[in-house]
Amino acid sequence: MIILSWNCRGVAVTAIVSELNNLCVKHKPAIVYLMETRSKEENIRKIARKLQFKNVFCVEPRGMSGGLCLLWNEKVAISVYSWCQNFISADIRSNNGPEWKCCFVYGNPIFKNRRRTWQALGDSTDMVGEPSCFIGDFNDILSQEEKVGKHPKPPIQIEKFKELVNKKNLMDMELKGSKFT
Repeated sequence: MIILSWNCRGVAVTAIVSELNNLCVKHKPAIVYLMETRSKEENIRKIARKLQFKNVFCVEPRGMSGGLCLLWNEKVAISVYSWCQNFISADIRSNNGPEWKCCFVYGNPIFKNRRRTWQALGDSTDMVGEPSCFIGDFNDILSQEEKVGKHPKPPIQIEKFKELVNKKNLMDMELKGSKFT
């Protein structure tokens, strides 16, 4: 099963639809996760139809920022059980395979808000003892070596993110594709 995760920030809607269509034709993902959509659910539903996804779950943006969206096809059954402005948690079953849990994450660009999200996810027990996965743009790094640019990331930010990764026994999977998307 292929899951496509894309941060839409700063990209025009027409460009997003065109590029997503190309990616969907090429890779045939069962699930598409969009972050920073800045779009109302009715607009996302139109995009989903163009991309031939029948199922949609949206967390609408607040003002001119935010917005999360899951699109999925008939190859998977998704049951969303928890959501907020920064994540969507769901049970997923692919065809006749085993059920597993996924948390689709978007780390708030503002550290104090992102820190609250890490605390909430870290304290949650809903994914304990079950096959699970966290996917998305965390807007955080695990070491200074990952940082690009002049100014180093404050150590407290790295530590708080590491706490979440360690508490949830997460493994950082290598990025495949363009380093900056």
